[in-house]
Amino acid sequence: MHKNHGKVKQSFNIVDEENGDYYLILEDLDAVHAYHYESSHRLVGYAKSEDLSSKFKEVIGHQITRDRLNIFMNTENNRSYGVLTFDFKEKLGFSQVIDFKITRENFISALSIKNHLYILTSVPRKSRLNIYKFNPDLSHEKTEIEFPENTFLDRKERAIGFDEFVSYSSSEGIKRETPLVESTIPNSLLTTSALSKLYVKGNEIILTSDSYREFTQLLALDLTSKSYTVNRIPKPQFEGSSLGIETNSFLDNENIYQLCANREWLSFTIKNIESQEIINSFEITRDDPITFKNTPIIVRGGDFDDYRELEKTTKFLRKITAARVGISVLKNTDGYEITLGSAITTNPNDAVIIGAMLGGIGGAIIVASLNSVSGAYGAYKNAKTVQVTGVFDENFKHLEGDVSPNIFDQIEHFSEENPRIGAETVLKIGGAIHFGYYDKEDEHFHLIKM
Repeated sequence: MHKNHGKVKQSFNIVDEENGDYYLILEDLDAVHAYHYESSHRLVGYAKSEDLSSKFKEVIGHQITRDRLNIFMNTENNRSYGVLTFDFKEKLGFSQVIDFKITRENFISALSIKNHLYILTSVPRKSRLNIYKFNPDLSHEKTEIEFPENTFLDRKERAIGFDEFVSYSSSEGIKRETPLVESTIPNSLLTTSALSKLYVKGNEIILTSDSYREFTQLLALDLTSKSYTVNRIPKPQFEGSSLGIETNSFLDNENIYQLCANREWLSFTIKNIESQEIINSFEITRDDPITFKNTPIIVRGGDFDDYRELEKTTKFLRKITAARVGISVLKNTDGYEITLGSAITTNPNDAVIIGAMLGGIGGAIIVASLNSVSGAYGAYKNAKTVQVTGVFDENFKHLEGDVSPNIFDQIEHFSEENPRIGAETVLKIGGAIHFGYYDKEDEHFHLIKM
């Protein structure tokens, strides 16, 4: 596409949800370059900026105002924040540390909605949600939402605070942020196995918590009115031993998918969120075949065999319940493809639970929160998974047939077959997935439609 920069060490992208324009951000050794494209791929603007200090490790969101693009970053402890600003009218950029810090709060997530950046935090031992909304001049507005006692309950009907509702630990005992999940793209089980997840529906955010095996708790909050509802949806219950049960859920526009499993048994249920009516359910024991799958039991990723298959249900149950279980649901023209299993990270810095450091270079920044497609691909690429995938019709009746090729598999195969590729990024333009990369030989950045 272009070559007016040095050797690219990392790339990421931003898509303007208002008009479909997109921005390619390329980082070389000396500067950060921003290219503004219309959805037709016509280049309409360019600016470059010096980089922020190396202590800013993660790109968390963006803000687009007229001819300006602000990219927000934070430090590893989520306390300090900086901004890269690109002014395409003046064809210049600059970086700055902003007068905003999080102290005595826990960072939940950052998200960009309608080109505004929101940062969500909780307060330890309190039942308070803080929402920070950033203005074009980089000032911010703070909203505090205090939840009354008994808003959130544990399995014994005892009141818990919002901080306990939203917090969780990984199976490795590492505290992590709440990942943003987009239900219209392929999602890695590494992301969806998180016990607390965040979904966006228009101007509404939905936080889910699967800390308890008896139910999923949902907090739905309107960012404009600040009104909210809290719901608890029961999970399938097993009459036998409850030892070692792992549970999780996944949301789309209307339904909640809930998975419960231990070494002896698995139950998978689809319910309507509003009515809690069961649409369909599937249950197996260790001695049963998995009748609702359309793929073998697949183990992929890891240090040894990158791909292998398991024969027995008992091995599948044993392996998935050794980690956090997860569900990934993808709607297609004929129905749904649903993946069940578990995942662990193969990335030693453990950041990919919410996304990616694409390109795999030392000192790379994390771009997971900035772009859900890039984050999903990064998690997919950096995960070891044990999984099966089933094909279902609109009413969630199991169908025979093959699973369509995963777009991320295609991208990963293309990348592995071309050692010249570096500084990868993935973006969705006009509903189509595109793969961007820096060619180390011709020293150009390329963007192709997959």
